[in-house]
Amino acid sequence: MHQSEVMSASSGMMTAPPVTAGLRKTDKRSAAEIIMAMPLLQKLNILRRMDVPLSPKPGRAAIVAVEGDDMEAARELADWLGDFLGKDKEIDLTVMDGPKVPQTGVLKKGHLFDCVKEWDDKSAIIRDMVTSAERSITVRNTSPRTREGTEIEDKSQENNDKPTRKSSTDSGSSKDSMELDSPITVVSAKPVMLLRTHALTATNTFACRLPVTGAYSPEDHWRWTACLWRDVVGADLTVYVRDVEAKDGKDAATVEVMDDHRVMIVKRVRTVEGGDEKGEKGAVDAGALRRLGFEVGEWVRSR
Repeated sequence: MHQSEVMSASSGMMTAPPVTAGLRKTDKRSAAEIIMAMPLLQKLNILRRMDVPLSPKPGRAAIVAVEGDDMEAARELADWLGDFLGKDKEIDLTVMDGPKVPQTGVLKKGHLFDCVKEWDDKSAIIRDMVTSAERSITVRNTSPRTREGTEIEDKSQENNDKPTRKSSTDSGSSKDSMELDSPITVVSAKPVMLLRTHALTATNTFACRLPVTGAYSPEDHWRWTACLWRDVVGADLTVYVRDVEAKDGKDAATVEVMDDHRVMIVKRVRTVEGGDEKGEKGAVDAGALRRLGFEVGEWVRSR
């Protein structure tokens, strides 16, 4: 090496780097492993730049997408969450299937293009449903005289007068009959659209199962796949099911809330290959399910 290329530390100048510094170590992981190891928030931020922005005006349905490392696990969690939220009388829930990705067989680019086209058409339907669907009104009388559980549903929304409920005993006597005209509380059911997977799970699946060709790296291959979802409707909240090994599942009962409450992560502890004695290959902890239901319910009510 020429003397001029070796600089002393006291001179404030750096020495020339060794020729091996720019060489990358060979990554022995498969393309699918590299793709699935990409940071979750990085993937979501890329997909969000493709989304069609929806107006945040009051009354628009919140879109909750359940995604995951495993498509079937994400759909199972979406079904559980749908049952949980469906029991909440303050939530008006609509559930819709996510993009249809072939589960078996060799995937080709044509399968990806067809899936994106179908979901693009469905996004127009979703956009219309979350912005213009008629919502029911639940009316609860706060008077102590109201019988427990009494409620009225008025779907017309055309009469602005506060409705009242009349109650009488079986005898019909005026003494026991009374009009419940005490103050009432009118509560609009919070509209929610729940998607059983969305663009992230579909992108992961296609990127992992389509061959990486040309000079593309696995990461570039994933980004190319993600770019095809441009102009689809995005989610306001993403619930993500992350697969972990049993040894890493000590805190599996927790729910990780990230990205200013736009992302919630739950863990699914994978069992040994082939499943356990019940034939299950993994499950979300019951404590995590309860916590997730609470967090999502609170998120909906805070909107």
